[in-house]
Amino acid sequence: MAATTSYLNLYCFPRSGRALELNFNALLIAIAYPDEITPEQAFWAVITGRRPKPTQVKLTVPQEDIKDCIELQAEGFKLRDLSYLLNVSESRLCRNMQRYRREILKEDLQASYENKMKFERQIIINTMVRGSKEGKTMQEMAADCGISKLSIARYLKSKDFLEAKKAGGDS
Repeated sequence: MAATTSYLNLYCFPRSGRALELNFNALLIAIAYPDEITPEQAFWAVITGRRPKPTQVKLTVPQEDIKDCIELQAEGFKLRDLSYLLNVSESRLCRNMQRYRREILKEDLQASYENKMKFERQIIINTMVRGSKEGKTMQEMAADCGISKLSIARYLKSKDFLEAKKAGGDS
């Protein structure tokens, strides 16, 4: 960090308010990307208002390694040690682990939603099959199922309903 401040002071008048603001912002950028950009890049990122480009391109951590890191962290390993083993920064590893956890959670939620919808659809179809056997009208079946007549009409045309009606309604 000392190199950052001394470099910045070469280009700015340290006593002016604008120079102090530039120094502080460049210092924040240099802290945020410690192993990716140089102090010079941080300074020019503040001056130009553009995001700094990394000096070395870091690839994302492979998913297999992320899975292993999550398991090892659960067993008590520190994030610092895991990041050292993978040769990436702690922040990058942490972000990748969080992204992986979010993706897994999203997949789990999607799967549970699909299962719930299949279950509800099957209940509606069974209720409609019973209603058609009892000679109920579309409006009565819609009231029994808690859905609109238009939805009932769609279900009446569906393959699932026709198959359930042929099978006897208990599918």
